[in-house]
Amino acid sequence: MNDIFCKIVKGELPAYVVYETEDIMAIMDAYPHTPGHLLIIPKKHYTTILDMDNDINTKIHEAAKFLIQKMEKLYPNLKSIKTVINYGEEQVVKHYHMHLLPLYEKDNIPAMSQEEFANLLKSE
Repeated sequence: MNDIFCKIVKGELPAYVVYETEDIMAIMDAYPHTPGHLLIIPKKHYTTILDMDNDINTKIHEAAKFLIQKMEKLYPNLKSIKTVINYGEEQVVKHYHMHLLPLYEKDNIPAMSQEEFANLLKSE
């Protein structure tokens, strides 16, 4: 496949990578819905959860757990974190991915760039 996430995995497009293993990669969303919005993607192309093997699904959820713990510790004014996996018409990029969307206390949203959030996550 040749979607945007496949190109990022191959190094053909830039991304702020905050976590990586042999099988998965976590990157800052290029068009974040909230400051600090992350995406966890499998390096191998899977269109949906239905065609992904259970081992990769487990690895993505383990990464989510690890990253959520880091976000809780490092993101200022964090209220909660929403996890989202789109399917069907809602899935804009047809490469499976999990969103981690930090939600903040009203009027206390941090004014950091995605690069600053990435550096914060990678520093720990």
